[in-house]
Amino acid sequence: VPGFDSPIKEHRDAGLEAIKTADAFLFLTNGQQPSLTEPQIRLLHEIQEQHLEAMERAFGIITKLDLCQHSALFREHYEKAA
Repeated sequence: VPGFDSPIKEHRDAGLEAIKTADAFLFLTNGQQPSLTEPQIRLLHEIQEQHLEAMERAFGIITKLDLCQHSALFREHYEKAA
């Protein structure tokens, strides 16, 4: 759902409703910038607090890890993103 981590309440509400009723959902994060943003963290906490059963249907996807030049950097980014 585009904009689910939007600061606009209506976007967040629509995203949360979609997550609540979905068979599953994907949470994508950029492996080149593995630290989550404050809105992403807030959204995940909101899902856990209000729709914990939805977290059982969540799948995390880490993108762009293939762009890491060295195995140590890959491991560092993977661990942070995971």
